[in-house]
Amino acid sequence: MLQKITLGLVLFSISLWSQEPLQCQDAVIALDENGEATITSSDVLVNTSGRLFAINNGGDVDVYTVDLESNTIALDQESQLIFNVIGESSTIDLNPVTNQIAILSGLIFTQNSNFDDVPEFDGFIQFFSVPEPNETAEKISISTSIFLSQNIPIFSYTSNGQLYILVGHSLHVRNINDTEGGFEFVQFFDNVNTINNDVGLTYDFDNNRLIISTGEDIVSLMAFDLDTQQSSTLFTFDAPGNSCNAKAIEYVGLDTIIVTANSFCDTIYSVNLETQAVNTLAQGSEIKNYIDMVFVEDQLENTTFSDNTFTCDDIGENDITVSYQFDGETITCESTITIIDRIQSECSVFNDELILGAESGETTVELIDYTDIANFTNSCGGLTITQNPPVGTVFDVEETIPVTITAEDENGNSSTCQITVFTDFSLSTDDFVLANSINLYPNPTTSAITIENTSSASLTEAIITDINGRTIQTIALAGNFNNQQLLLENLKSGLYFIRINSENASVVRRIVKN
Repeated sequence: MLQKITLGLVLFSISLWSQEPLQCQDAVIALDENGEATITSSDVLVNTSGRLFAINNGGDVDVYTVDLESNTIALDQESQLIFNVIGESSTIDLNPVTNQIAILSGLIFTQNSNFDDVPEFDGFIQFFSVPEPNETAEKISISTSIFLSQNIPIFSYTSNGQLYILVGHSLHVRNINDTEGGFEFVQFFDNVNTINNDVGLTYDFDNNRLIISTGEDIVSLMAFDLDTQQSSTLFTFDAPGNSCNAKAIEYVGLDTIIVTANSFCDTIYSVNLETQAVNTLAQGSEIKNYIDMVFVEDQLENTTFSDNTFTCDDIGENDITVSYQFDGETITCESTITIIDRIQSECSVFNDELILGAESGETTVELIDYTDIANFTNSCGGLTITQNPPVGTVFDVEETIPVTITAEDENGNSSTCQITVFTDFSLSTDDFVLANSINLYPNPTTSAITIENTSSASLTEAIITDINGRTIQTIALAGNFNNQQLLLENLKSGLYFIRINSENASVVRRIVKN
């Protein structure tokens, strides 16, 4: 039930946007892990008709319908509590790349530091599907990364899926993989100054900037330009209502933000960033102490595109034509879709501990090329693989050498593998070859382990010993087969060593039995 007039809730009809055909906007779209991307009408058309999800710190979500035709905001009584949020919440936003709603939740507790109680926020991000009206949002995943901070963080996504996090006076930016929920630190900014207890954060997708609000009664708006990496003060304004701050802000397009407070303000209002006009949209006791909001545009019907599916071949700018129905007429406009690749390649090595042999009497060795032992996968290809330290670097015999193998694609995405090289002048040539050709997996294991032999050497036996050197098991091996499985079900949990012998060489590896 959409209830536009309720007891204690007064709604105002404010003309925020003119009722004219929607204009196309350019968009930046990131390829997914399969090297593909598909656009929808919300990517290229600014539609200010949709739903506003407002969350309080208890994780309760209220849904408001923003109606472009009537220029009103209305509380939808039948769509409350549609998110099953764990823990106390601090922020909510929509990732436009994955089309998932992210909610930062956790616990606020105190620790004793120098006999003073210091509050800390310990949190994680929960990812939800965008629910249909009156339906419960599906929880997709929960991040494994933990926020530990004496300030409660808030965040906002940009159009290319980057996540900007404001913690106290500092702004951080992180790339995020929503499927796994992991974080990768990118850069740090110290030129954004704000007060955390009443701060709001949102992304202005029309001008590629973050909007930051702070203050009570008299609210200050700041902007952080993502192109120039510079911050500036926009203006200050008197907040409507009683002791209202601007804790919850959300940019909805056309230079307009919708604002409410977490300070018993009971008011929702809009601010035009160009004209500085402040308009009250709704007032009443039913408006809770919201800490953040996210606006989800309604999908336009009968929208068609000259092209809406993109791959690695489309990286860069792509001009398309968009057609949609407005007031009984077909409207067309042009948009430039910039496809970006931020897919990190995956790296694996068959063995991360290798032996570099030396002749008897030598005191130094030269590092050889290990780039061919790393296997990198990348949806868009074009990898350049390097090694650090480089080939030819001189080390002392018996020195342990950490080696990093890096793959970078033509779009600047990189990933690394780490291996450890041990030098040993006591190894024969055959020992050296065998040591670099044997891989054990899975390790640790629960029941069985596979010996992978990438050399032509014929294996004869495997001898398993415990940490005290006692022989636990001797297993005959079947010659030069590439893969042989050993059953370890009878072994107790713990650390073991396995000596793998060939006709002319041997190598020792560790096994962890869980």
